Amino acid sequence: MRARDLLKWKRALNEIKFKHEELELVKEICDGHGVEFQMFMEDYCDHNGIDLKRLNHEKGLREAKAKAQENHTKEIEEQTVETTNLRWDEVEHLANNKPFYLIADVSESAPPKLEVRSLVKDRYNKIESAILFMYICVGDKILLWIAVQFMTAAARTKKFKQTKSIPAGLEMIKNNN
Repeated sequence: MRARDLLKWKRALNEIKFKHEELELVKEICDGHGVEFQMFMEDYCDHNGIDLKRLNHEKGLREAKAKAQENHTKEIEEQTVETTNLRWDEVEHLANNKPFYLIADVSESAPPKLEVRSLVKDRYNKIESAILFMYICVGDKILLWIAVQFMTAAARTKKFKQTKSIPAGLEMIKNNN
């Protein structure tokens, strides 16, 4: 690898590491102060005669809070080796040694940890011959886009495209793209 290319690669890798660390720090701050803020807000509303339940209902905060909590739980589940193994077991079972297209939606997950990336590579390589093409939905998340690029490069596959949504992947299959 040329020195210039090596330097570009190291810069990109350092930027990815920094962005991931920054994301983890923001999550820690939000998790650490979310309860404090909620308690302060409830006390403030109680002391000032504000009907917080009515406000929550009117603004839809309850639904937003439930969705955020669901997404946070989903992120945690998607990062474990156990759940990743279960998902790949299901893919193998459904494929039943027949050719298939794989669409994976990772748009609501955090970039995977090293052991999960390694497992995905191994499991992919095990059934690669049956996969006609793979579409990975990453949404608008640049860190996921980069993580998917690294994972597919590690698996040495060129049979994939990244999409913003599952319908976009289905449309690509329909159009043989």
